[in-house]
Amino acid sequence: MKNALSQPSGSRPRRLSANLQEFFFLPLCLFFYVIATNTEAGWLYVLLAVLAGLLVTGWIGPRLTVRGLIARREVLGDPQAGDTVVMRLSITNPGPRTRWYLTVRDVAPAGLQPERGDYRMGIDRLAPGESAAVEYDLDCPRRGRFNLGAVSVVSATPLGLFPAYARCAAPGTLVVWPVGPHVARLPVHTAVPSTVVPHHVNTVLGHSHDLAGIREYRAGEDVRFIHWPSTARAGDLMIKEFHDISSQSIAILLDAHRDSQSLVEQMVSGATSLCTAAHRHNMPITLIVGREVLRHPRAPQALSALAAVEADGALSPQDLIRTAAPAVPARVHLFLVTARPDWEAADLAPLHDRRAWVSVLLFRASGERLRAAGLNVYEVDDVENLPEVLAHG
Repeated sequence: MKNALSQPSGSRPRRLSANLQEFFFLPLCLFFYVIATNTEAGWLYVLLAVLAGLLVTGWIGPRLTVRGLIARREVLGDPQAGDTVVMRLSITNPGPRTRWYLTVRDVAPAGLQPERGDYRMGIDRLAPGESAAVEYDLDCPRRGRFNLGAVSVVSATPLGLFPAYARCAAPGTLVVWPVGPHVARLPVHTAVPSTVVPHHVNTVLGHSHDLAGIREYRAGEDVRFIHWPSTARAGDLMIKEFHDISSQSIAILLDAHRDSQSLVEQMVSGATSLCTAAHRHNMPITLIVGREVLRHPRAPQALSALAAVEADGALSPQDLIRTAAPAVPARVHLFLVTARPDWEAADLAPLHDRRAWVSVLLFRASGERLRAAGLNVYEVDDVENLPEVLAHG
């Protein structure tokens, strides 16, 4: 999939610095002018006129060459942290004249500076209405939203004198999605078991459906789910009944407090794992990040919101829950992702008023107080261990 990162925008020449040629030609022309005036030698006037013509041509030509060019960037694919994304850079000549000998320079956005520096493209000839493009690899070592700057174009055509520089505006944002470990099973609380065992149920418990109990077999139901040990004990056919977790909605509340700066990447990865697992099971999601609330976001929307998370929150636990509670659907299973150890059970009272079932993912902190209050707490020392922590409680 190709996502345009910027819209075409015109360019305007801008002098960046003086060149040595300028300091050489201007005094040389002045020198010959003084000599020609004093000696009145005709050949000196001819030489002076040639030098002046070169000076004017060498000055105007490059500036006309770089004026009005259009730059455009594209990212080929949806980059995630740790990926190498392919960037496509194109330069278009919208004018009526051919442009010669251009050098295009693109700098990686701040925060993604590659070791090899910037990317350059040489263009020998660019006819009217024609575009030239180059694709290059950009390493994305971390998640985030990165602003894309202007593209630099330089030309010294036709004489190689007095290069002109232009900055072609190509504004845009490169979004690098976060990644998290694969979570096969979400420990979701389901209040009501399904009354019919669907024929497409995955036979691996805890993967797409959780076991709710054993009951008597009904005619027409799938015999693959007969529970033979219970059948032997009861003397009648008994069948396994499952919770359909796809009917259970969840909410994810990410506590990106500024005191958790050192653990924000761990928490974002954990929230990413929860979102990915929920989407895989077609579970409706409400994602709450700071004051931003996303109801039933698709995977790209959720990952883009998590990519932009920064540890700049300043709300206390009580204020955070009080602010988020109105956005939490009733009877939802809410996962609170936090690294603050100062949570009290009373802080979560507004969520209980919404009849929400609360699980706390607590990163590198003790959850004894919350656990003593009867809350479901998962203590996570490292996000890579999250699947095992969720599986074993």
